[in-house]
Amino acid sequence: MQILAEIVNNLPLARVKDVFVGVFDIAVESYKLGIATTVTEEILPHQGIQNSVPLTDMNVQELAKYAFSQNWLEASLGLAAINSALPKYEQQARQINAKKLIERYGVNRKVGIIGHFPFVDNSQNKFSELMVFEKDRQVGDLSEKMIPEKLPQADVVAITSTSLTNHSLEFILEHVAPNAYVILLGPTTPLTPVLFNYHIDALCGVYCEEAQLIKRQIREATPYRKMLGKHYITLLKEDF
Repeated sequence: MQILAEIVNNLPLARVKDVFVGVFDIAVESYKLGIATTVTEEILPHQGIQNSVPLTDMNVQELAKYAFSQNWLEASLGLAAINSALPKYEQQARQINAKKLIERYGVNRKVGIIGHFPFVDNSQNKFSELMVFEKDRQVGDLSEKMIPEKLPQADVVAITSTSLTNHSLEFILEHVAPNAYVILLGPTTPLTPVLFNYHIDALCGVYCEEAQLIKRQIREATPYRKMLGKHYITLLKEDF
């Protein structure tokens, strides 16, 4: 977990102001509001958060250390804490969504996607080949067990940021071709240039501009795709 360790060790000791653990997403407010996708255990889906009374007594670096937990709910909380404490890179932030970025670099090339993102299905005809690796496979998806064999063939690789939550990101990156263009995407994505040290070229995540609105929607179990008040942000390695 070298990647997580470097990110967490560089966080400030900001005070945790608020925590919301929702069905679809988790929000932590410290320096700013940060969110992450709620991931739960398959075997023990109702496993709770240890030492959770109260979470707001911790500083954000302490809360972020939950990201190392093997309990995916705790790890989700840790990622939300990380995202709440990262500085904003307003000058470098670009308004490019992940779909456009994948299409730009993937045209007539082999594309590998870790996680099934519905928007990619409409772009399939732009690529010479599309390989989608998914644990809970849909028609046409490849098993995640095929990553070591198939992923090195991809010219462009897009990876769900919940791979940080379940601690699979470093394994995935080990099987990426040296010259591949790599994108980390999703609401859990830490928007930090630290990730550019690990063969990642683009970070596609969100800034939560309307904190009160987003917290209310998380409390009310609004699905992420329908959530208002978030701004899609992309950081590119070339800008740092």
